[in-house]
Amino acid sequence: MNIYEKLQEVRIKLNESGIKKTGHNKFSNYDYYELDDFIPQSMKLFSQLGLCPVVSYTENRGATLTITNMDEPTEQIVFLSSPATCDLKGMNDIQNLGAIEKYQRRYLYITALEIAEKDEVDSTDKKTNPEAKKDLFPESTPMADELYKVLLDIQDSVLLKEKMDTSKTSGIIANPAQLKTLREKYAELVKMGK
Repeated sequence: MNIYEKLQEVRIKLNESGIKKTGHNKFSNYDYYELDDFIPQSMKLFSQLGLCPVVSYTENRGATLTITNMDEPTEQIVFLSSPATCDLKGMNDIQNLGAIEKYQRRYLYITALEIAEKDEVDSTDKKTNPEAKKDLFPESTPMADELYKVLLDIQDSVLLKEKMDTSKTSGIIANPAQLKTLREKYAELVKMGK
């Protein structure tokens, strides 16, 4: 079997094993997977199928999970995690680093193993929180033509600024007086309720 077939076999067997979430967030009242919920079973499956997973951390606090086919070591699959920060109250720097690495490790494995979780946004209970939809998608109100034109002018000015060669202009906005006038006009229209 190639590495993809082996990884897929690990995913299927792990999900068929009926792993359960044992972590519980008391503050937000939801359950989550702890590493202990799936690492022991997945390590056995990786070993049985000749795969070796290795988590590595980068200097900028990113992480990778590299899965290597032990029968064909040139076959590898790499999963990446973007750099992250953590600033938990009452924890020193090394404890925060440990928290970052633990979360990254857990999410890398959850991704690699295709461990399914409910989508928190889509599973919001609308009956207990009727404002949830309104907060996510506020109702729009018609905009006056004059206000719309001012917004388009501001957008054009911003786009022009982005196109400018900032190394030659030292970051100076093109026609700052015009942009100031547009901002004032926009503020005035908003105050008038247009």
